[in-house]
Amino acid sequence: MNVKSLHIKAFGKFKDFQLNLKDGLNLVVGPNESGKTTIYHFIKACLGAGKLNVLERYKPWTGEEIDGTLVITDGDTKSIRLTNNGPTVEVLEQDLVEGLMTLSDEEDVFDLTMADQKIVARMRNKMLKAEQAEKILAWLEDLPKLETCLVEKQKELGQRIEDLKKELNTFEKIRTQLFEQESIKKQTKKRLENLFGEKSKIAGKISQLEKEISDEIEKIKSQTLREISNLNLQLKQLSLLPVVSAEEFVRLNQIHQRIKALEERIKELEEKIKANEAKFEELTRKVNELRQILKGEDLDKFKLKLKNLELSYTLVESKLDQIKSHQQAFQKSWRVFERRDFDINNFLKQNTVLSFEKLKAQINDKMNELEKELSKYEKSRSKALFLVLLSMVGTVICALLGFKISSFWYYLSIVFGLITGFLFVFYKKREKRYDEISDEKIKLQIELRNLERQVAQNKLPADFGFSDLEDLRKAYEQYLEWLKQKEDLERVKEQVEKQVKEILSQLEDYGAKALQDVPSVLMWLNQIVVDLEKAEYERLLLEKIVQQDLKTKEQVEQELAQLSKLFKSELANFGLNDPSQLSEALNRGSMILKIKEQINYLERILDLCENNKLEELAKIYPNLTKLVQEKSKHQSAVEQISKEVEQLSKQLEQQAKIEQVSLPNVEKVIFELSFNDLLKKAYEALEKSIPELRSVLTKRLEQLTGSYVDKFQVVLKQLFKVFSELAEDLTVDKDLSVKFFVASKQRNLELVLSKGTVDQLALCYKMALYEVLEPEESLPLILDNFLIRFDEERLKEAVRLLKKASEKRQVIILTSDLRLANMFEIEPVAILKKP
Repeated sequence: MNVKSLHIKAFGKFKDFQLNLKDGLNLVVGPNESGKTTIYHFIKACLGAGKLNVLERYKPWTGEEIDGTLVITDGDTKSIRLTNNGPTVEVLEQDLVEGLMTLSDEEDVFDLTMADQKIVARMRNKMLKAEQAEKILAWLEDLPKLETCLVEKQKELGQRIEDLKKELNTFEKIRTQLFEQESIKKQTKKRLENLFGEKSKIAGKISQLEKEISDEIEKIKSQTLREISNLNLQLKQLSLLPVVSAEEFVRLNQIHQRIKALEERIKELEEKIKANEAKFEELTRKVNELRQILKGEDLDKFKLKLKNLELSYTLVESKLDQIKSHQQAFQKSWRVFERRDFDINNFLKQNTVLSFEKLKAQINDKMNELEKELSKYEKSRSKALFLVLLSMVGTVICALLGFKISSFWYYLSIVFGLITGFLFVFYKKREKRYDEISDEKIKLQIELRNLERQVAQNKLPADFGFSDLEDLRKAYEQYLEWLKQKEDLERVKEQVEKQVKEILSQLEDYGAKALQDVPSVLMWLNQIVVDLEKAEYERLLLEKIVQQDLKTKEQVEQELAQLSKLFKSELANFGLNDPSQLSEALNRGSMILKIKEQINYLERILDLCENNKLEELAKIYPNLTKLVQEKSKHQSAVEQISKEVEQLSKQLEQQAKIEQVSLPNVEKVIFELSFNDLLKKAYEALEKSIPELRSVLTKRLEQLTGSYVDKFQVVLKQLFKVFSELAEDLTVDKDLSVKFFVASKQRNLELVLSKGTVDQLALCYKMALYEVLEPEESLPLILDNFLIRFDEERLKEAVRLLKKASEKRQVIILTSDLRLANMFEIEPVAILKKP
């Protein structure tokens, strides 16, 4: 049988995979994780050796059902389909596939060197030669049945012997009982006569007691009727007056309590409304006082005005600081520049005439660059100023909408205010940079003029109070820069004075006389605005609370009126005029219920008397209890006598039956007992001879069949000796398991061989099994990366053995070792790649 091809539709990582194979040697090469073991398990599963846990492990990655086809040839071509439930066609037995056809590096190699019992049986059956051996084998197979049959016969005879012994014991017991029963029978008859006399006396006493009990019941009936008549009269008198049940009393009392609670609630609400109205008037007075301080101006406009004043004051303060710092920057050494500016300028020009052209070119280049930067920052500053103004307008609009429409616009105005602050800072940075660039430009212009003057006039630095020319030049440049800033700050100073006048004019009415008064006045006005807003909010909240309390009071008053009307109506229905009468009506109702219960109790007693229920009446009336107990005692005595009479009668009947029992044939029982005992001993002797018979048959069978183990051992040693010198120490047991004699001791192979050598032994073991068994049809040998632990020398020997084996059977090798293609001198039928 050869594997012709396989088509995997869905199995493990493969989907729609086709592999064609040929007779003889087939090599499939691929790296780890490329699917070699998946192909190996697919072929095993199709041939009938796929276990459920393996099929579960190789479920398709795509989530589909397992599906694939394996095509084999054994004279005819067969197609085997694999599904989740296994192969659809059963081709080979699992022991043949696993024992003769497959080897994988994932399997336990120590298990691979032990043949399946079915393989051992096949080998043994193959080597049976004669018809006599077959008969002996049949006898050996039937010996356990014979042994079982003898054991069963012994059990049956043992049981029969026990039964016969029981029959003899029964005979002895019956004979003894007959003698004893005759004496008991006489005593029983005498006891029966005495019991009948006692029963007659007790019956007379019971009749007398029944008469006394009847008289007592009549007396109880007459007394009960009188009590019922009196109670009915009391019930009629009470029914004429107003009566209230407990449920009605609870309901009316709840209404009354609710009315009181509502009255208390109304008082609480009135007090609360009065207190809140007083608070409202106080807040109104406070709001008016604060508005008078603000001179009746609109609050939102006044807040915006304060914001503008604060911003203006901040700007004025920063400008004044700038002017002050500029004045402090003037140095005493600069006074000479004020007196002799022209001379110094000419002197510096004269001392730089040689490099004048070069310096002039540099200064002009710098001035051109500064002109470009000035143009750039001018545009940026204009845009920033526009955005600041636009954001301020948005802040004002949102603030106005927040006070008139909803608080959302107020929060939005805060956001716009933050944006305005950020944009203003950005604008100031742009403006500051613009001023710095302008100053640099002026400096360059002054420097250029100084150079020109220095060329025209050449004097010593000492004449101007400086030690060298460089100090003079630096000081003069600083002075020129200070002068430029002074001119600019003069203009700023004029603007500041105007702004200060404007700020003081707006805050004059609020006590601001000078600029230093402005911060405290602004802080005071801001606090007034906060207090005014808080007071107006509290006043509005109080107004809503008062309105809500008035509405609640109106609802409570309506509920009180309805409940009062309902309560009066309910009292009138019961004939009551005042709530204080409810308790008396409830007490009358309770008395009526108690009287009715007493009447019901007395009527039940009458019913018990009518029905003659003595046990229940006896629980109520002591006199009757004594009579009933005495009667019950006599009746119990009669019942006891009757039971004893009945038992004695049954004993007499049983004695009569025992007398009628026929005794067994004792002689026959004794004979059968002796015969069965002898027969049992014969079966036991035959059973003891079975092991000796089995030993004789086994020895004869071995003489006829020869040793299949010896042949397998010879073949295995021939194959394994090319791999290891330990082949000569190898022995094979009857179950075809392999052992080694090392240092005069028998040892298991896992204690003697390395893992690589165990792999080589496993390969030789499979090939030896196949050679000795010689199956009728050739079976393929499938190796899954099994040669991975073979060294170079032993790999060559394995290649030689597999080449030779491929001449008689198909060999399929799945490997990750690329060297094998060269060693086998064939092209791979497939080269797998990682997905």
